[in-house]
Amino acid sequence: MMGGVANFLPLEISTILTLRTAIVFGACIGFSGSVFTEKVQSDVLVPIIPLFWHSTDLRMQVMAARTFGALKIAVEKLTKLYSHPIPTLEPEDPYLKCPYPRSYTNSTGFIQEFSYDETQILRDRLIFFRETVGDAAGSKICMKFVRHYSPQAHEFCASKGNAPKLIAYNSLPGGWNLVVMDALDIDNDCFPQRPGSYRLLSEISVLDRQPLKETITSLIRELHNHNDGYVHGDLRDTNFVVRDDKHFMLLDFDWAGPIQQTHYPMYVNRKDIRQPDSAWDGQKIVAEHDLDMLNYLFHPEQDVREPAAKRRRIFSEGSLMVI
Repeated sequence: MMGGVANFLPLEISTILTLRTAIVFGACIGFSGSVFTEKVQSDVLVPIIPLFWHSTDLRMQVMAARTFGALKIAVEKLTKLYSHPIPTLEPEDPYLKCPYPRSYTNSTGFIQEFSYDETQILRDRLIFFRETVGDAAGSKICMKFVRHYSPQAHEFCASKGNAPKLIAYNSLPGGWNLVVMDALDIDNDCFPQRPGSYRLLSEISVLDRQPLKETITSLIRELHNHNDGYVHGDLRDTNFVVRDDKHFMLLDFDWAGPIQQTHYPMYVNRKDIRQPDSAWDGQKIVAEHDLDMLNYLFHPEQDVREPAAKRRRIFSEGSLMVI
């Protein structure tokens, strides 16, 4: 069962075509949404809802009521949208490949509009580069769409001068969050490094990293002691960038959070990335894990473990262990 527009349009014309799809089997129902720009993009909007809930299951009843209420609002809006000529976009319009937000709200409540850059090389990681509009300079900004993030850990590192300035952190519908920060000049070209630019630590030899060991370790220990303590959780060499004067920036606070309250997400990569022994999906991220990851950065020769893929896991008293 589908609601929306079934018109067939020439492929060279990009339109804002929205569809709502109802998934029905037996007494169960769910909904997904699709949009056609340069290609069809589809997302599940709600989980499958059984309509045979128990009379005491108020949570399921409320979920069903809110879902059908939201569907009614969506159908009314689609009906209004398609009662007029369908809006079209030029094929080269960069907005076709970018998320819908066109503004953010900073900590003072000011709403800042922005425009997308034409080239988005990190789109697959939900990272986008833009330029503010309406101000004199037109500042370059970086935006990231995340499910989980620690603005507190980011702001602390930024206050030390070792993370991009956090401009805004906005909640979006569907459990998403919009992170807005200063854009860094990161040089991904061949050597020599462009003056004033940053380069990924992963592109720097272990020997040349050593002068950074003390300052990076000091920052992470300070983070562990900030207020009640925060962990970063993902201190890989690809999450550090270094300037030619050895100034560094720490990135990617998606896994960060308060100590003893933060857990690893699903699909922790243990095949390609060296991880602490107890760093498994759903386990707590502890301060020692951060320090272990730093040790791997500066002393990879000390990691004498077997490759992660060869180690096996066992369950012991409810905990995941490695032997």
